[in-house]
Amino acid sequence: MKAKDAILSVVEVIMWFAFLYYLLFSVKNDVNLVQSAVILLIIGYLGAWACPLIRNSEGWKKTWGKQA
Repeated sequence: MKAKDAILSVVEVIMWFAFLYYLLFSVKNDVNLVQSAVILLIIGYLGAWACPLIRNSEGWKKTWGKQA
C-alpha cells in the first residue's frame, strides 16, 4: 500500500463518519431538507472518491483516461 492510499483511507473514514453524523443530525433536528440532501451527497461523493479500492479499479482508470 502506498502512502497516498493510506492517507486517502484515513480521509475516507473521516468522510463516512461525517456522513453518518450529519445524517443523524439532520434526522434529529429541524433542518432544510434540500440543503441537507446536497451536503450528504457531497460528503458521500468525497468518501467514495477517497476510497483506494474505487480509485484503483479498472472502471476508474478507464473513466479518467489512465488506461487505454
